[in-house]
Amino acid sequence: MCEGIAQLAELYPNCFRQPRQPLKIGIHNDVIAQPPELRPSLIASALKTYTRSLGYLEALKAGLARIDLEVWQRNCVAAMAKRCDAKETSATVARAHTSPVRSPA
Repeated sequence: MCEGIAQLAELYPNCFRQPRQPLKIGIHNDVIAQPPELRPSLIASALKTYTRSLGYLEALKAGLARIDLEVWQRNCVAAMAKRCDAKETSATVARAHTSPVRSPA
């Protein structure tokens, strides 16, 4: 797990947990506004990694509630987002199956 995701999981354990849940759109602004202050670049990098993971992409289903930092349900995943995310999930799975396995040096 990357450093930023570990910090977010420590600060917001009910939000950044397994299994992953769809996050509120714009949640990065909420994280930036909360103390303790994390570097915006660290937040952006962590959220990018988190939301592009296979587990997160598979969690995006039309009608499933998005959650905020306090785990309040906000809006639902739109059908359009589901179609876009399904394509991205398929591409991610394909890359995972075709990526060469590197042996430790």
